[in-house]
Amino acid sequence: MQEVMEMKKDKERADAVRAIKQAWEEAEPGRAAKAKQSRLSYLSTHVIKVCRVWFSAVSSSCSHVSLLLLMFRHHVM
Repeated sequence: MQEVMEMKKDKERADAVRAIKQAWEEAEPGRAAKAKQSRLSYLSTHVIKVCRVWFSAVSSSCSHVSLLLLMFRHHVM
């Protein structure tokens, strides 16, 4: 007798969060766009300061700062 096991990623939590966000957007259209703009605005003022301090401390090439900015962009978008 042969046993078969299927493995797949559990998406229950992600689906629940997606449903909550969708309900918020339906209740208040434009909410997601405003939230994204708010995050981008916050990061544009705070991340630059962090990068400048970090860059001064490291005194290294600009590639490190670019990498840091790319990491923040990845989390935002």
